[in-house]
Amino acid sequence: MKLVIDYTPAIRQTAGIGRIIRGQVQALLAMPTPYRVRLFVAGQVTPEARAAAPLPLHTTPLISERNLVRIWHRLNLPLPRVEWFTGRGIDLFHATDFVLAPVSARRKVLTVHDLAFIRYPEAAMPSLHHYLNTVVPRSVRRADHIIADSHHTAQDLQELWRVPPEQISVVQGAVDHSHFRPVRDEKALAQVRRRYAIGDRPYILGLSTLQPRKNFARLIRAFALAREEAHLPHCLVIGGKKGWLFDEIFATVQELGLEEHVLFPGFVADADLPALLS
Repeated sequence: MKLVIDYTPAIRQTAGIGRIIRGQVQALLAMPTPYRVRLFVAGQVTPEARAAAPLPLHTTPLISERNLVRIWHRLNLPLPRVEWFTGRGIDLFHATDFVLAPVSARRKVLTVHDLAFIRYPEAAMPSLHHYLNTVVPRSVRRADHIIADSHHTAQDLQELWRVPPEQISVVQGAVDHSHFRPVRDEKALAQVRRRYAIGDRPYILGLSTLQPRKNFARLIRAFALAREEAHLPHCLVIGGKKGWLFDEIFATVQELGLEEHVLFPGFVADADLPALLS
């Protein structure tokens, strides 16, 4: 049987969903499976990405990912189809990131990570909110089965879009213990602290792209309350690149006078995460 996985997030996203997909594929390939697995990527990929992938990548070399999004999801056109690039006879296609590409597969599985764009529309740019609110429910209707990252997302799918519970499986994210292991080397720990200008203070760590739905403004207010009521000696380190609508995060720090206690080191390299989390 032939299984095709949309590996696009694993190529485009270093952390978050990209990390989840890379881990899922690695785990799948490490166990006996009746499937012949193929990895599909929308758009072009670099030679380095091809070399790092666990299997050959079936790409769309003449059409960029951006143009495929326009054709498939904004114009809602069913061409080109995934099997044009992966070969025909697909038994199962797994769309791993909210949207389902045009594909002639016997069964189609779609992963929906959350419905925050519906619950909290103010946390997304208007253009992104409109796009997701159009494309995701359309993809859900086309899928034979839905994978939800959490029971909360499964409940949202049932309440908001009336997806039958038997059509949803909850598969929560796991930890890659080959990478995320405690670091005991004091020298390595000190080097990472210096690299991100944390200093010697104990710290609370938050990691994510800076955007409203990560709720960092509320975290900062909770941190300020803990400092005031419990005399917390920690600093708050929020690692991640700027995303969108992030002004409130920095404004909250200024409002509470926490400039010396809330640190924004920017993007944190994957190799440094185990030490920071230790």
